[in-house]
Amino acid sequence: MKNIALLAALALSASPALAQDGALSADDARAFLEPLSEQAQEAVANGNWQGIQSWMAEHVADEAPIYMSGEFVSSKGPSMTFTGSMKGEDLQAFASRGMGGPQNGGMNTVEDYTLELRIMDIWELADGQVAAAVAFYEHGLIPEGADAPMTGAFSSATECALRMSGGGDDVKIELANCTIDANL
Repeated sequence: MKNIALLAALALSASPALAQDGALSADDARAFLEPLSEQAQEAVANGNWQGIQSWMAEHVADEAPIYMSGEFVSSKGPSMTFTGSMKGEDLQAFASRGMGGPQNGGMNTVEDYTLELRIMDIWELADGQVAAAVAFYEHGLIPEGADAPMTGAFSSATECALRMSGGGDDVKIELANCTIDANL
């Protein structure tokens, strides 16, 4: 199952967020992250998958290490635990295949989607980057008949440790380490 929260979280913010000296500040990082919840809900509701992909290309560093681990439990069949790692450019390619284009009409069928973002803590690092601990809680419905491998109500809780940097209005996620618990 694709984790919409992780993809949306990494893919949806357009706020320039930089301190005057060129280093990313904790306050500016918070301003960068806070709009994610509303923007993700809007993108999913509108099926704006190309917008998500464009945002990822702009705001996730190509060489950023992305690590995820978690559990998926299905009331209708298989359950699994997983771990995975990739670079930012691999995440962008994965998102492009998973969400891309008109051939993927099933992604447009998520109904009643809600995403809540909680910023647990943000702190400035000595190298001018900012670290953030964030949690994403999502739920929605993939209706029967959708072009998807599984259908039904789903929910997930994703906690991520992020590292961000920036210069000008170019904010980049430089690292993401996420734990995902999802069910359908």
